[in-house]
Amino acid sequence: MDFSREQLQDKNLFELREIARENRVQSPTKLNKEELISQIVEASSQRVKGLKIRPVSRPSKLVDAPRRNAQNDVPEKAAESINEIMAVDETCEEREGILEIHPDSYGFIRVRNCEHSEKDVYVSAIKIRKAGLRQGDMIKGIVKVAYDNKPAALLIINTVNGVPAEELRKRPRFDDLVPIYPDERLKLENARSKNDFAIREIDLIAPIGKGQRGMIVSPPKAGKTTLLKKIANSISENYPDVTLMVLLIDERPEEVTDMQRSIKGEVVYSTFDTNETMMTEVTKGDSQIDLVCPSEYSIQKLKEKNLLQPLDMSDGDYEYISNVYPAIRDRVESIFGAEMNGYFVPYMWGTLGIMYNVEKVRKEDLEAGWGILWNKANNPELEGKILVKDSVRDVYAATVCYLKEEGKLDGTPYATLSIEQLINTVDNTLLKMCETVLLEQRKHIKGYEVDFGKDDMINKIAYVDLAWSGDAMYAIEESYNPDKTFKNLATGEETNYLLDYFVPTIEIDGEEKEFGNVWFDGWAIPKTAQNVPAAKEFINFMCRPDVAMRNMMEIGYTCSFNPDKYIAGEDEFTIEAINCLIENEYVCEILDDEIAENYPDGDCIIKEIDGVKYDLTEFFGDHRRYPDFKKSEGTLGVMQDFGAQNDAVVSMWERVKGGDEFPWKLIVAIVACVAIVAGAFGLCFLVRHVKSKRQPHIDADSEQQTA
Repeated sequence: MDFSREQLQDKNLFELREIARENRVQSPTKLNKEELISQIVEASSQRVKGLKIRPVSRPSKLVDAPRRNAQNDVPEKAAESINEIMAVDETCEEREGILEIHPDSYGFIRVRNCEHSEKDVYVSAIKIRKAGLRQGDMIKGIVKVAYDNKPAALLIINTVNGVPAEELRKRPRFDDLVPIYPDERLKLENARSKNDFAIREIDLIAPIGKGQRGMIVSPPKAGKTTLLKKIANSISENYPDVTLMVLLIDERPEEVTDMQRSIKGEVVYSTFDTNETMMTEVTKGDSQIDLVCPSEYSIQKLKEKNLLQPLDMSDGDYEYISNVYPAIRDRVESIFGAEMNGYFVPYMWGTLGIMYNVEKVRKEDLEAGWGILWNKANNPELEGKILVKDSVRDVYAATVCYLKEEGKLDGTPYATLSIEQLINTVDNTLLKMCETVLLEQRKHIKGYEVDFGKDDMINKIAYVDLAWSGDAMYAIEESYNPDKTFKNLATGEETNYLLDYFVPTIEIDGEEKEFGNVWFDGWAIPKTAQNVPAAKEFINFMCRPDVAMRNMMEIGYTCSFNPDKYIAGEDEFTIEAINCLIENEYVCEILDDEIAENYPDGDCIIKEIDGVKYDLTEFFGDHRRYPDFKKSEGTLGVMQDFGAQNDAVVSMWERVKGGDEFPWKLIVAIVACVAIVAGAFGLCFLVRHVKSKRQPHIDADSEQQTA
């Protein structure tokens, strides 16, 4: 095909190179754009005069694919290295990731843990077909960087699963393969694990071989993840040539982080560490997620964007969904409207509070309330040992509560607002007040954390942490030491738990009440869900009393199941739920005389199962484990979406985290440089001074000798 010079000017460098190859232009990669155009025009004119030129290959045109908002196909040319391409086009770079093929035959290279991200690379259907790519292939190649909100596009495939792209056609289909049974053992025991009986027992009783399949089954918190880490570390130690991958499904983000730090291998995981990550996933048009469990404000945003479908429960028997605590549904309706209850099912809920080390935090520190995050009681043990959650919403709630308890809102329009109104008020004046005190807070804290706060508290790296109740419960349980007692400085009591948790209180109408942020997570079905009936059945299953309670025991947060039904219910699943509490030692068998002794006023919760009486008071009466939701009205508020003010809040938070850190570092660096330069000049001066003292003496002696 012939092109005019004007037509060639409109084409990019890669298109020109392909046209040049078609016209037998020598070394097109060494020519710039103008040189390429001149050579192509000259070659075309020669062909017109009768010169026969055989094209090397049929070129593929680079065109926009409007439906997918990405560039289309470019043939693979292994001879062109990434350095050569980047030398002439700065918008190209090398990326690597897992190929996910869409039902419409095109695909994306997921560069971050098989998840959607801004770094994902579009792969055309033509390229997938020509190169013989398959779902799950590890692709490494050169991409055209994204522009104008378009995804990056794959230009050249370098390797697939570590093999040159041209060798792909030789690989067989997986369905045509025959199984290869394990015939090579992977010995786990080594010098580092010689005293680890678990590893030795696996070698003896359940040896692992290459190609082996196995399953670790145990009760909650028995150490499954720890055992998996030990196995992974043993394999990487004994067999460094083995490619190690660990797959974590629906693990907590902190578990993923711990696994990544603990093993020498790749960790593939599925989890949403934040509501924002989940929302990014759901808002993608090609999302194949059937069910999500976000926080209430995220559900509000998804509903407003018309990304959720209403939960029509008329097509089946979903009896357990109706067990949700009515007080929670009432709160949802009062805040978000009655329609909101038709889009999600509340599942877990909790509070925002303070997790603390009982050996370091004093009574006066707790009396400071939210002020403990600013070390208001001036406890020297807490300086630089306070962690704050890297969550702008939670920090904002804690900060406005601190402003209220310190009286900094007195005389302002904010003073008359309820707690719920206050934490949902976002304007420039209040934002400025929050920014001021948060910058002051930076002088006292260790830093901001996302998921490592629990570990730091357990390991005594930090002594105070702004935490969610479920995380606090998890950390408290992990801090239990049956062989050691800790003196609780706040209460004077001795305990086997190193950590504790509290929600600051405020006096309202002569009564001390907890005040701050309460939140709840719930099940919702995205509009793009493809397995809606299965999603509904799963929600119903998760709301079954025994399942909800066991999940509660595992993750630490409070389930939304109606506690009255736990106490009064006689069905098998409710009794199983109570048995779960008994197994976890939250409920104990009692005698009749013990009831009168422990509860003289008769204010106790008793459950009889098969003629045996159990005391449920400790669990359902524990404000940390199963708080009374009804009592939270008016003092524990639910935060809504910041809406139009969200960017302003985020900007404030970024300024706070940036704070005055850089200027201080700069000042220190400048002082250090000045000191070094001054020292160097001083040393030079001293050397010259010594030489000048010695030189006249030598000259005088020389003159005497000469004389």
